[in-house]
Amino acid sequence: MSRKNQYIPQYEDFFKSLKLSLKDYGDKFNVSYSSYFADKLGFKSSNAETQFNQFLNPSEKDLSVRELIFLINILKEDSKPFMDYLAKESNLIVSNKANKINHFEELHQVLMKFSIDNGLLNASYLKSIQDKKFTKDELNELTELSYQARSRLNQFEFIIDELKKGCKDDI
Repeated sequence: MSRKNQYIPQYEDFFKSLKLSLKDYGDKFNVSYSSYFADKLGFKSSNAETQFNQFLNPSEKDLSVRELIFLINILKEDSKPFMDYLAKESNLIVSNKANKINHFEELHQVLMKFSIDNGLLNASYLKSIQDKKFTKDELNELTELSYQARSRLNQFEFIIDELKKGCKDDI
């Protein structure tokens, strides 16, 4: 007996964010992500890439939870676009794990990136209010830019919290 999934949404954005993470990984390692991950998941036929891509299309077959976890474990830090999507759905923020090698440089880099994100958010806001009304695209852009700025600030706070844990007097 099969279940009907008529009440479960398609989650197109979920699959778009997963594809983006897979593509970023493929670009980083100069491989075709479809071919690479089809092989990793055990697709062996002549149309393995096509079969794999069907699993990334919400109107076709879906990935199993085990397959999804397997992909995330391969992606590691390249899974950020996908993890950001999941976090946003739950009103959370994803940040990279603090690196304990050079705290000053890391804090500086994150703060500079936050400043850039904040500047982009301010510029987008000022551009959006020129006509004294918001379009859906403008609101979507403001949402994305504000999320990115919050994510950077959260990363900065995370690094500071990690530093506090090991802080005796001076770091």
